Amino acid sequence: MRKLKGLEDVVSLSNVDDQRDGRGWAFRERRGADPVNGFTLLAQAYEATEPGYAGHVSVPALWDRQTGKLVSNNFPDITIDFDTQFGAFARTSLDLYPPELRGDIDALNERVYETVNNGTYRVAGATTEPEYQELRQKLTGTLDALDERLAGQRYLFGAAVTEADVRLWPTLARSSPRSRGSARGPSPASSTARRGASTSTPTLPTGTSRTVGSTWLVRRHDWYPPSSACRQIGGPQI
Repeated sequence: MRKLKGLEDVVSLSNVDDQRDGRGWAFRERRGADPVNGFTLLAQAYEATEPGYAGHVSVPALWDRQTGKLVSNNFPDITIDFDTQFGAFARTSLDLYPPELRGDIDALNERVYETVNNGTYRVAGATTEPEYQELRQKLTGTLDALDERLAGQRYLFGAAVTEADVRLWPTLARSSPRSRGSARGPSPASSTARRGASTSTPTLPTGTSRTVGSTWLVRRHDWYPPSSACRQIGGPQI
């Protein structure tokens, strides 16, 4: 979303390392140090925001340089905010969350998250055969519906890319033939990514794919956007 909206000069990006230990997400030399605060652990950002914080430390997280605090770690809100609240700073005119489509985008996003984005992990984590078959059927059912939807158009809602495409694309990219499958074999999402490489996978605009490293996608089985994004409220430069 940051790339699509042309917000690179407004919202800087810090990458946590793709390998975690008992301390959680960390900034290490391999992925680059935290250039904003010099934190070595993402937990330090949470602690700076809420001293004594003992909850889950998750990514992505949005840091406000002006207040010196995290302002969001809810990924659906972050991407929508980039589209709806940063228009004055965007270098592109893309409207990824148009008002007339928001209800339909939200409904599709909810289904995609439940059965595809999170569904791949639920299938892989099923502990009984009936549970596995039920979850897999939900996943494949959604993928079949998406295939049908994309058969005659480039994007999920027609000729223009929307928030829904942004949500779906990383899971399909992660489930490409270069990514590893589950212990039960290739995932349905992997099959769909291969089947849809030329026609039914939403193709994001040129340059977007470079924001997601293929090596990182292969190495990380649990996908999270690898970012601790930073913004300044009321100012164009970060």
